[in-house]
Amino acid sequence: MKESTASDPIAMDCSEDTDSPWYAETSSVSGPTKADPVHPMCTSSIPACARLIGQLHIMIVGDSCVGKTQFAHRLLREIELAFGSKTEIRSGDTYSLMGGHPELRQDAPPFEMTEYRASTAYTILWPVVSDNGHTSLPNASSWPSKSAPVYSVTVLDTRGYGETTNAVEAMTRVTTYLEQAFVNTQAIYASSTPHHNFYRLLSPGFGIHELVDVVLYLSHAIKPVDIVYMRRFKPFACVVPVSVIDGIAEPLDARCGMCKSSNILLPDTRVTQIQSGGCDEDKQDTMLPFVINGRVNTDVEDFNRLCNLLFRPSKLDRLRYWNVCKFVEWLSLKQEKAVKLQEEEVEKKKATGAAAGSSEVEAAK
Repeated sequence: MKESTASDPIAMDCSEDTDSPWYAETSSVSGPTKADPVHPMCTSSIPACARLIGQLHIMIVGDSCVGKTQFAHRLLREIELAFGSKTEIRSGDTYSLMGGHPELRQDAPPFEMTEYRASTAYTILWPVVSDNGHTSLPNASSWPSKSAPVYSVTVLDTRGYGETTNAVEAMTRVTTYLEQAFVNTQAIYASSTPHHNFYRLLSPGFGIHELVDVVLYLSHAIKPVDIVYMRRFKPFACVVPVSVIDGIAEPLDARCGMCKSSNILLPDTRVTQIQSGGCDEDKQDTMLPFVINGRVNTDVEDFNRLCNLLFRPSKLDRLRYWNVCKFVEWLSLKQEKAVKLQEEEVEKKKATGAAAGSSEVEAAK
C-alpha cells in the first residue's frame, strides 16, 4: 500500500491509538464515547487520536532564517484543518510567558518568544442553557451539543541564535527557560514527595506539570554550534533534530549528511532513536533526523512521520517518559548539591569554632 505523504494528503486518521498504556483509562467513560463536535471529514497530517494527548508543549529552536516560524505555522494549520479551532497567539519573552518562580532569572536576560496555543480536543459546557433561559444538568438519557475547544497544544517559537552577537547567550536563555519549567513543576508538589513517585504523578498526558515535551531543533546542516546547543538541551528535554531542505536538495542525501555530522560530533544527540524493540512502523516513524522541505510540500519528506510522532499518544508517551526521567535526575542532582553545600557549611562552622577555641586558649596563656 502506498504511503501517504504531504503532497498526497491522507484522510484524517479516525482510529483510536489503543497502543497507549493510558488509552483504557481515558476511554472508559459512561455515555457516548466521543464528546467532540462532529467535523466534516478533512485531510490532515494530524491523527484524530491527537485528542487524547493531553497537554503538549513543543519548542522550536535553531539558527536564524532556517524556517522556524514557517514550520510552526505549517504545523498549526494542520491542527486547525483537523480539529477546526482557531489558533491563539501570544508574544512576550521567556519570563512573561513562563511566569512562576523567578529562581533562575538572574542567570539570563529575557528572550523574545512567540507562544501559539492550538486545540485538539473539546470539553462539554455545563450547565447547558436553553433558549427559554432554563438550565439542564447531565443525565443518562441526554448528551449536550454545546462544547468549547481545549487549548491542549502549546508551540513556542524562539529567536535564532544568529540574531544575537553571542550564540552562547541565546542558548543560555532558552536552557534557562527549560530549567525554569523544571523548577515550576517541582513547586507544584510537596517537597517531601519521593522522587520515584514522579513516574506516576507525571503520567504522560495527564500529569500536572510545566515541562516542555519536545524540542524540535531545525537546521539546514549540522554545525559544531548546533551540537553544543543540543547538548545543552539534553538534560531538560527530548531533542528531535529536523533537517530543513530547499526544493533542490534530495531528502535522502540531507538525512545521510545530517546523521553523519551528528554521529561524528555527538553520537548521543539522537536521543529519541528507538534502540531495540517496537514494531517496524515505530522504528520508521522515529528515524532521525526528520527531513522536511522549507518551501513546498513534497512526496518524499517526513512531515507526516513527524506529526505521527508528536500527536500519536503511543509514540509521544515515550518522549514524555524520558522527560520524566530527566526531571527525576535533575531533582537528584539538585538534592546532592544541597546536601554537599550543607556539609560544607557544617565543616566551615567546625573550622571557625576550632579557630575561635585556639584563640581563646592563646589569650588565656
